[in-house]
Amino acid sequence: MRLAEMVADGVQAIRRHARLLLVLFLVELAASLIFAAGVAAALVLRFGSRPLFARGVAGDDAALASAILSSGGAFSALGAVGLAWLLGYAILSLYLGAGLLGAFAGDRFADAAGERFGVFLRLWLWSLLPWGVGLGVCAFGFAALAPDLEDFLTPGLTVGRPLLALLPGLFVLAVVSCAVDYARARLTLRGGSALRALGSGLARALTRPTALLHFLLYSFFWLAVSAAYLAGTVGVTFAGLGGAVALFALRQLVAALRFAARAAASAGQLRALEVEVLEVGQVVEGAETGGDVAGTEAAQPVE
Repeated sequence: MRLAEMVADGVQAIRRHARLLLVLFLVELAASLIFAAGVAAALVLRFGSRPLFARGVAGDDAALASAILSSGGAFSALGAVGLAWLLGYAILSLYLGAGLLGAFAGDRFADAAGERFGVFLRLWLWSLLPWGVGLGVCAFGFAALAPDLEDFLTPGLTVGRPLLALLPGLFVLAVVSCAVDYARARLTLRGGSALRALGSGLARALTRPTALLHFLLYSFFWLAVSAAYLAGTVGVTFAGLGGAVALFALRQLVAALRFAARAAASAGQLRALEVEVLEVGQVVEGAETGGDVAGTEAAQPVE
């Protein structure tokens, strides 16, 4: 499939499944709000009587950091809770993602999530190896170019040496992420081994330029939405209840756009594999009808 066709199919998919996507977004939002409410309650109970904390809540980030860091035990406890929540959120996302891809493929959400969660989890564990390689390449780039602290603090220099140092590693991470996406799509359509699906995804990401370009297009959209949010909110005072509500609404709008882009990208990748399987099946069927494979074994599925 061409790039434009993959994008168009992804947009059509999110239109057809708009209600399901809304429910999934609200589920993830609820999980985030529960964690945020728990952390807020813990901070208020521990630091609510301190003037520094009050200044921090009013918008003084340095005062808030000073109040929290003044109690090392509290900071460590919150960090441990945060890591546990991230792990739980990742597992929840795997379950929901398996169901969503199954729905895109025409299956029932609950059936697809239940049947494919295990293999999606194994795929995620296998993918930690190539992701680790990508992070290692990033670290090697930093060691080779050794950017200065000033390069990160000066906006004009941030896109210079730091970005150049990260570029090889970011390319590796993009290839691996694209491969994992196609591995999930393959498992949704055909099942099989998680490791074999990951190998197939890596081969596709490295040999099909359209596949990688499609993933990079999604990545650029994600970054552009995030950059627009930062440009519009950094340095802006969202005072009072109205400001807090406005900032919350902006954050959810950004999150919804990124979530929709993620769903559209996954749907486009899934459709690309579906079309390929259909085209190969038609070629094999036509060859068998014409007698080209007479007397041989039955044709097997072709990648």
